[in-house]
Formats: sequence, structure tokens, C-alpha cells
Amino acid sequence: MKKNSVLIIATLLAVFIIGITYDGYSTTVKHHNLKSLLTTSERIFVGHCISTQERELQFPKGTIWCTEYIFRISESIKGNLGETLTFTQYGLMRPKKIDDNTIIFNRPVGMPIYEEGREYMLFLIGDSNLGLTSPAGLFQGAFLIYRDQFSRQVALNGSQNRGLFLNMAADEMKQFDLTQSEKKLAAKTKGPVILDDLVSMVKKFAQMYQ
Repeated sequence: MKKNSVLIIATLLAVFIIGITYDGYSTTVKHHNLKSLLTTSERIFVGHCISTQERELQFPKGTIWCTEYIFRISESIKGNLGETLTFTQYGLMRPKKIDDNTIIFNRPVGMPIYEEGREYMLFLIGDSNLGLTSPAGLFQGAFLIYRDQFSRQVALNGSQNRGLFLNMAADEMKQFDLTQSEKKLAAKTKGPVILDDLVSMVKKFAQMYQ
């Protein structure tokens, strides 16, 4: 082995050390439909990512790498949110070079990242005892907002919106007095959805399930 070979350090810590309840740092993540995303989350909002900063977090058992995000809130749906929200997720956005022999990359599989200047709809769980959070269902609770080929604002999560309404009974859905466009959204099995319809449905769900 060459003397200057690069050492890749994976610092995936056990869940009990981090203090966050995840479904597991693996390629298999428990499915969450829209109701589950809402009831598991403490804060739901639409906003622009305006700042990202990777940093070390020290705690009694050592240190971990994490990323601090600042969002400018454009629509608050659940939780006490001001004009901006700062939160911290476990893991780095990209590999970090420590020295000539050491690169750290410790973002768990399924943990989303957010780019400055882009808009998202996030379903965040509560903070852990270390002040860390993540979206409910990891990539399932993070929706990128963008313009489609018809210039419509649409939202898409990390699982391509698969199963957003899976296991939600028809009689349960009738409670929400859905519009025609919302009914079309509820019938979709995957793919981008119109942002306004998604926000409207989440607000209706929030009134029922909070």
C-alpha cells in the first residue's frame, strides 16, 4: 500500500449515541405515507435554503460531523416557526478532506441534503438531546420544489413520491372534503405533484391529526 494512500473514514455512529430515532441507517427505510409524515413531524414548512455550514459537534462521548442549515420560511404549516429556521442534521454534505491521508464521509444512507438557493417542503422530526433533527422517514419527508415542463411548481421527495397515500382508506379520505385536483393527487402512485395541492392537503390533514 502506498504511503500517501487516502484513508476513507466512515463514522456512522450507533443510533443510541446520536440520540435520534431513525428507521435505521440502511438502504431499507420504513415507508411513510402522508399521514405518517405529518403525525411524526413537529415542524412542516415550505422554504428556501439560504445557508449551509458543516461543522463538528462535540459531546461527552466524542465528536461527530454534522451540517447546519438555515431556511427562509415562505409558508409555515406546523410548529412554531418564524421568518427563518436553523436546524442541524447528522452527517456531511460531501466528503471532507482532513489531511493528505484522511477523508471523512459520514452522511447516513437516506439522509437528504439541501442546496443553497433551492426551495423545499420539509417534514422535520423533533430535535434530539444533541440538537439534531432530520425529515420524517429521511428522504421521504424532504420534497424538492421546482418548475416542471409546464412551468408549474411541483414537489418531489427522495422516493419519487411513491405511496404517499398508500394504506389510507377511502372513507378516511372523505373526511377532508378534497377538491378535484386534490383527489387527482391522492390517486397518484408516484411522480411529482402540484405544490399548491400538496400544501392544501397537508393543511387539511394537520387540522384533523394534530
